[in-house]
Amino acid sequence: MSKTDDKKEYADMMKIMDAEASITSTLNKLGQIAIDSEDEKLKTAAAGLASHIRSLFGPKLSGKNRLLTLAANFKAGHDLQRKQFAERIVQIWTYCKQMSEEQEPQWQILALRAGWTPPAVQ
Repeated sequence: MSKTDDKKEYADMMKIMDAEASITSTLNKLGQIAIDSEDEKLKTAAAGLASHIRSLFGPKLSGKNRLLTLAANFKAGHDLQRKQFAERIVQIWTYCKQMSEEQEPQWQILALRAGWTPPAVQ
């Protein structure tokens, strides 16, 4: 996977959170990220966010919604579950932004975590 491909999954996640779409569409896209991503933290975040959306809204939320707007609205409320949902969205957004700006490609980060060491510079 190229460096561009590595950063694409983070950009895709940010697009999902910033897009105005139906909850069904958003859930489908989050599920795809959870399946396709090579980043375990992103996989877990996407699956957890989808689960949180299902438990928080179920079939009640209709029309098109933007996750970042929901998060902003819920932050100011008094409902603890909705505040946690808002915090989760902000955390995922921040993580994706940081990872998309990383200098090292994701494959290298994963390889380093698995014990790989880069060859010595000559």
